Amino acid sequence: MNNRIQKSTFCELFSILSLLTIAGAPAMAQEEIEEVVVTGIRSSLEQAVKIKRESSTIVDAISAEDVGKFPDENVAESLQRVTGVQITRLRGEGRTVNIRGLPSAFGRVQLNGRSLPSALNTVNSDPSRNFDFTALPSEFVRSLEVHKSPTADLQEGGLSGTIIIRTPRPFDYNDRRLSGSVQGAWESNSDQTAPRLSGIYSDIFADGKWGITLGAAYSERKPETHQLDLRGYNDTRTEDVGTTTSGGPLDFNGNGIIEPGLLVEIPDLVFLNIYTETRKRSSAFAAFQARPTDSLEFTVDAYYTELDIEASRYENLYIPRLALGPIVQEGIVTQTFNGDTRAVRFESDNTDLRGGSRFEDRFGETLSIAAGLRFDSGPWSVLGEIAISESDQIRDNLNIATIGLGRVAIDATVDSEMISVIHGAGFEEARLDPQSFRIASLNGEYKRKSQDDQNEISLDFERTLVAGPISNIKFGARATAREQFQDNGRLVVPGPAFATLVGGLPEGPLPGSISAAPFMQLIQPGNGSFLEAYSGQAVFPQKWLGSDTAGFLSTVTDAELIAAGNFTNSPSGIIDVEEDVLAAYVMADFGSSDGLISGNFGVRIVETEQTSRGSIPDLTGITFQPEAGEITTIPISGDTQIKRTYTDVLPSVNLRINLRDDLVLRFTANRTMSRPPLADVSPSASANGTAATISQKNPFLDPFRSNNFDVAAEWYLSDNGLLSATYFYKDVVSLITLETVSRALPVTVIFGDGSTLVEPLDFQITEPVNGDGVIVEGLEIGYQQSFSFLPGIWENTGVIGNYTFIQNSNEELLTGSSKHNYNIGAYYESERLAVRLSYTWRDDFLVSSTAGFGDGIRARARGTLDGNFVYNINDNLSVVFEAVNILDDADRQQFLTGLPNEYTDTGRRLLLGARLSF
Repeated sequence: MNNRIQKSTFCELFSILSLLTIAGAPAMAQEEIEEVVVTGIRSSLEQAVKIKRESSTIVDAISAEDVGKFPDENVAESLQRVTGVQITRLRGEGRTVNIRGLPSAFGRVQLNGRSLPSALNTVNSDPSRNFDFTALPSEFVRSLEVHKSPTADLQEGGLSGTIIIRTPRPFDYNDRRLSGSVQGAWESNSDQTAPRLSGIYSDIFADGKWGITLGAAYSERKPETHQLDLRGYNDTRTEDVGTTTSGGPLDFNGNGIIEPGLLVEIPDLVFLNIYTETRKRSSAFAAFQARPTDSLEFTVDAYYTELDIEASRYENLYIPRLALGPIVQEGIVTQTFNGDTRAVRFESDNTDLRGGSRFEDRFGETLSIAAGLRFDSGPWSVLGEIAISESDQIRDNLNIATIGLGRVAIDATVDSEMISVIHGAGFEEARLDPQSFRIASLNGEYKRKSQDDQNEISLDFERTLVAGPISNIKFGARATAREQFQDNGRLVVPGPAFATLVGGLPEGPLPGSISAAPFMQLIQPGNGSFLEAYSGQAVFPQKWLGSDTAGFLSTVTDAELIAAGNFTNSPSGIIDVEEDVLAAYVMADFGSSDGLISGNFGVRIVETEQTSRGSIPDLTGITFQPEAGEITTIPISGDTQIKRTYTDVLPSVNLRINLRDDLVLRFTANRTMSRPPLADVSPSASANGTAATISQKNPFLDPFRSNNFDVAAEWYLSDNGLLSATYFYKDVVSLITLETVSRALPVTVIFGDGSTLVEPLDFQITEPVNGDGVIVEGLEIGYQQSFSFLPGIWENTGVIGNYTFIQNSNEELLTGSSKHNYNIGAYYESERLAVRLSYTWRDDFLVSSTAGFGDGIRARARGTLDGNFVYNINDNLSVVFEAVNILDDADRQQFLTGLPNEYTDTGRRLLLGARLSF
C-alpha cells in the first residue's frame, strides 16, 4: 500500500513538471471515464463562482474548502489574487488591503457583517479605521466577499468597496465537523521556526434545533527584516554658517572654496536596520445558533484575539548633517536637482553614528460580541442585531541611544536601488569596538495606551411581494457609537541619570562622556547576509554594534525607570474623538417575469456627529532634545472641544441582464463615502525638530465622497469556469490634501548635560485640509478554468488569472495607485495531491509627492511567487506545505529624482504541517 502511494505521488509530481515544460503535448486517451467528485481547490472555486453568479451586484469571493481549510495562512495574501485588489505588507506579512487603487482607508472590512474596532497599531502611528489582517487567523474564515458596488442595505464607509469576512456557524454544515492543524513556520532571514496551532469544532443537536461552533488558534512568527533607508537630503545648511556642533564654516560641495550663502543639500539620516520580532497571536471564536421554530432563529457570535509583540530594531544610524568634520574634499560629488546643489556623495570625518536597538513591546486585545434574531412570518422577515466591540493596547518603544564618531561616506552614485556606506580612516575597525561609543540617553514611547470602542444596533425589515416587477422591499436602520483614544506617553532618561540607574559607568571616548561599552553587542543577520536579496554593486556594512535595550529593560522595573527619567504625556499629542452615526435605508428588488432583467435600487441616508476633544498647541514654546532620541515637544495653551454634524445621501442601483444562461451583463451606479481617520480629526499636533516639521490635525475635515458606475460582462464557462471584464469609473469628488506653510518659530534645544540654547528654526507646518478630488477609472479582467474536460492527467489541472488597469487623474492627490496589476496562477489537484502556484505583480506607484524633504518617493514594481502543496494521506489527514515569496523579492523605493531611498528585504516564509478533519 505504501509503495503504491509513493508511486502515485511520484507520478503526479512528474506530471506537474511535464505541464510546465511540455504544455500542449498530446495526452494519452483514457479507456474509462470515472465520476469526478468535486472537492478541494475546485470545490472552493466552484463556490466562489456560484456566489458571484447569483449576486445582484459586482462581487468577487473566496471560499474555504471546508471548515478550517482556507487556502492561505494569511487572509490578505488570498485577497491579492482577487481582481482589483492590492495589499500592503508589514515585515513580510499582508496587513491591509487596497481596492481598485484606492487607499485602504477608503475600504470597509466587516466580520460577519459588522466592523471591528482596532487599537492594535504599530509604533509611531495613530489609530485608524483599517482592519489588521495579521490579527485574524485564516482558519476561522469560512468565506470572504469583495463587494465592489454597494446596495442600500450595505453599511456605508466603503468608498472603494466592502470586504465581508464570514466565520463558520453550525447551521452552515448541519452535521458534526472537527478539524485541527499543526504547523511550523520557518523564516529564511532569521532561520527560526515558530508554531501554528488551530482547532475548530461544530455540531448541531436536537434534530437541528440548535448548534454550536467553537474555534481556537495560536500562532507565532519570528521574522527578521533587513532595511537600508536614506530619509532624504537636508537643505538647511550653508557653507558660511556650518553647524552649531562644528562651530564654523564647512565646504559642503567640495570645491575647496567657502561660498557664503551657498545652500547645499547633504544626506540627512541613513538607517541600516535589522528588525527581529516575536509575534504571538491567540484567538478564539464561538457561534451559537438556535431555531426553536421554523420561523424564529437566534444567533450569538463572539470573537477574541490578542497580539503580544516583542521586536527590536537594531539600528546603525548615520547622521551626516551632525558631522563635526573636517569634510573629505575628494569624497564630495555634487549634482544639481531643480536648481539646487546636492552632495550625492558626501564624506566627512567625525560623522555621527548611532548604534541602538529600539525595543517595541506591545500587547493588545480585541473582543466583539453580537447577538441577533431573525423572525419570518409569511411575507415578512425581521432581522435585529446588537453588537459590542472593544479593542485596547499598551505599547513601549524604548531605545538606548549610543553615539560614535568616525569617517563615513554616503554614496548614491553607484546604484539607483541602493546607496553605498563606506568607512575610512580606521573607522571600519573602530566602529566594531564597544569602547568607541558613548551613552546619549534611554528614550522613546512608554506606556502609550490606545483604545477603540464601538457599539452597534440594527433593525431590518423585509417584505416579499408576489405580483408585479417589484419582488422584494427592504428597509431598516443602524445606530453606531464609536470612540477612539490614544495618549502620548514618552520617557527620557538622560545619560548621567542612566549611569546612576545602573550603578555607575566608566568614562566614554570623549571627555566627560559616559561609556556605552557594557551595553553594546554585535548585530548581524540571523541567517545569510544582510540584504541578501540585493545583487547590485553598492557596498554597505554586514554587521555592526548596537545597544541591548531589551536585555537592559529585563533588569529594571517600571518604577525605577520613571524615577530615574522624565516621563511625560504631552496633551498636544493626545487623540480623543467620538463618532455617532445614525443610518436609515430603503431598497427594492425587481425583476422581469421572464428572468431576463433583475436588480435592485435604493437609498441610504447617513448622519454623522463628531466630537473632537484635545488641547490647543502653543507653537512658541517648542523644545528639542537632539541627544534624547531627537524628541520634540509642543506645550499647550488651553483645552478645546469641537462638535460637528454632516449628512450624506447615498443612492444606488444595480442592474443585471441575463443574455443567456451562461452570459450576464451588469450595470451599477451609486454614491459612496468614507469618513476620515478619527485621529486626523483630533485637535492634536506633533513636531520633528530634526526635519523642522510640524504636523497638525484638523477637526473640520469632511468625508471622502465618490460618484461611481460600473459595467461588467460575465461569461460562465462551467460550474467553476469564468471569463469576466469590468469597467469601473469613480469620480472622487472630495479628498483630504496636505497644506504646508513655512513659519519661523523659537526652539529651545536641550542638550544631554542639561544646558539649553534658544534658536529660531524655519518649520514646515503641514495640516490636512478639504481639497479637490480625482477621477479613478480602470478595467478588470478575470479568468479561471478547470480543465476537467481534458483527457488523462490534464483533467486535474486548472488556471486562475486576472489583470487590473487603473488610471488615476492626479496621483499626487491620491497616492498608492499602481497602473498595471496582475495575478496568474495554476493548480493541479487529484485525490491525493493538490499543488497551487500563484504569481502576483504590482506596478510602481507614488508613495508621496513631498516626502524626503520635498523630493517625493515612488515604490518600484514588485512580483511575488507563492505556493501551496497538500498531500492527503487519507480522507482525514493531510500534510500541508506553503511557501511565501519563493523568489525572495524585496520592496524598493526611489526618490522622484531617481536616487535610491529604501530597500527592504523580508525573506522567504515556509510552513510545513498537518491538518486533521472529520
